[in-house]
Amino acid sequence: MSLESTEHRRPRGATAMNVALWVAVALCALSVGLNAMRVYGPAYFRAVIQCRNPSVAFEAVPEGEQLSQTFDIKNVGGLPLILQEATTSCGCTKVDPAEFPVKVRPGQSLLLTVVLDTSGKKGTLSATIAVRCNDPNTPLLKLKMTTKVEPATTQVEPERRDVTAASG
Repeated sequence: MSLESTEHRRPRGATAMNVALWVAVALCALSVGLNAMRVYGPAYFRAVIQCRNPSVAFEAVPEGEQLSQTFDIKNVGGLPLILQEATTSCGCTKVDPAEFPVKVRPGQSLLLTVVLDTSGKKGTLSATIAVRCNDPNTPLLKLKMTTKVEPATTQVEPERRDVTAASG
């Protein structure tokens, strides 16, 4: 009787079956991913920033007025939107919330309130707010507020005169 090695040998078809199984799993995963892409679109796989009215024009206002506008910034993508910063074009503009970064979950909105102070301004006033985010297609969303600032009207009190008749 000959002594043969008692090592465990893999059947010849097992390797081919493993490869076939992995290929089938990969094709299923690819199919699911492509189906999700077809159903949800490419925005499903990234953050997408949206603001319906990014530009607001106010009526003419007297100098010294403070104009406030709330911008509704929405994440219409499938991944979290990170608002990294919001910078203003001049010191007359303030943004709330003032602390960044801010995370906006998919389908959620953030109300960004901007106050434009017209003190010391005259003529056409335009302020731009640049919102930097992680949306690869719109990494910088520009919001704009414009108005015409008219000189402040001062109330002049009529001069008081003593109207008593002098006798004599």
